[in-house]
Amino acid sequence: MIYITKLNDKKIMINSDLIIAVESTPDTTISMTTGHKYIARESVDDILKSIIDYRRTINSGRINATGVKTDAGFNTGETDTDTDRG
Repeated sequence: MIYITKLNDKKIMINSDLIIAVESTPDTTISMTTGHKYIARESVDDILKSIIDYRRTINSGRINATGVKTDAGFNTGETDTDTDRG
């Protein structure tokens, strides 16, 4: 999920996994798999950067399934001594 700013300055969050195209015509238009289109104040490059940052955060484990950022990734309940059983 990434934030974009609509032309009326309202910030909304969209699911970046549903984006099929982002184009500058001259406004930045985001086309979704649902058929919906958003016009954003951000540039195409800014949208791309937001998507990359979001996916890096997800893949690093610094965010859990509910979208809450964590410092150490997912807590499995195990400690280092639990896995070192010889």
